Amino acid sequence: MRYKIYILMGIFLLLIPLGLLTEYPAWGEWELEFYEKTLGFIPEGMKHFKGFNSLIPDYSIDGLNPVVSYYISAFIGIGLIFGAFYMLKIFIGKSSER
Repeated sequence: MRYKIYILMGIFLLLIPLGLLTEYPAWGEWELEFYEKTLGFIPEGMKHFKGFNSLIPDYSIDGLNPVVSYYISAFIGIGLIFGAFYMLKIFIGKSSER
């Protein structure tokens, strides 16, 4: 079972460069003007959203090549997602044993 997770992570890591090849932003990373243009309006909740500070803004780390920064961002993101699901698995497993 464990090797399947590693294969899945490897596939995700191989797909990373696809994000560098497109001129479009990642899904959900649009500016308010995109919503205005696409939908014809800006959703009410988004008008007041101030944003948040991300771990690695714009996927770039000062002093590193942009491609290397992009990969490091991906490694961190994939690790956080898999870690969160692993913790969820542990939590659900312990609660179902009761």
